[in-house]
Formats: sequence, structure tokens, C-alpha cells
Amino acid sequence: MTEKEARRVFKQILAAVGYCHKCLVVHRDLKAENLLLDAKMNIKLAGLIYGIIEILNSIYCVMCFP
Repeated sequence: MTEKEARRVFKQILAAVGYCHKCLVVHRDLKAENLLLDAKMNIKLAGLIYGIIEILNSIYCVMCFP
């Protein structure tokens, strides 16, 4: 992979994670195995993705059941 290609892929990863965070979604298992490439060599995030509801449920459970 050339430096130019690596830069493009890295920007796509940052954009994907930024979009998830903007939508109040966190990816709690971001690693190379969870980065997929489509037919046009664009990055797709895979793996465990949690929304704000899951986070709030966890906080609620910790607060209610010490």
C-alpha cells in the first residue's frame, strides 16, 4: 500500500468513526479485523457497535444494582 492509499484509508476510518460519534454510537472493538473493504476499496466498519441506549442502560444498571 502506498502512502497516498494509506492516507485515503486512514481518512475514511476517521470519517466513519466521527460519523458514528456524531450519531451517539460508539464502536467498542475497533481493530484491523473489523475494517472491511468494499469492491471499490472503501472502508466499512464491522464488529460490535453500541448506541447511546446501551451505554445508558449500563450506567442505569450500575447505579441501581451496586
